[in-house]
Amino acid sequence: MAVTFNLNGSRLTIEYDGGVDEQGRKIVLRGNYNIKASAADQDVMDAAITIANLQKYPVSQILRQNTGILTQEA
Repeated sequence: MAVTFNLNGSRLTIEYDGGVDEQGRKIVLRGNYNIKASAADQDVMDAAITIANLQKYPVSQILRQNTGILTQEA
């Protein structure tokens, strides 16, 4: 049986290095943005860099999460 993945959404997460707290634990700040599932990876990266350049904190990680529906064909 074949399984197909139908992409129906995508999310961009930019994680920023917020320094450390009083106990010495790393502070991670996140910005989440819904993006078009059909957006090209390079376009998503370009948008992330543009957004990150407007922020106070340095970027530690840029993530893209795709969501969709798995269906099994008989």
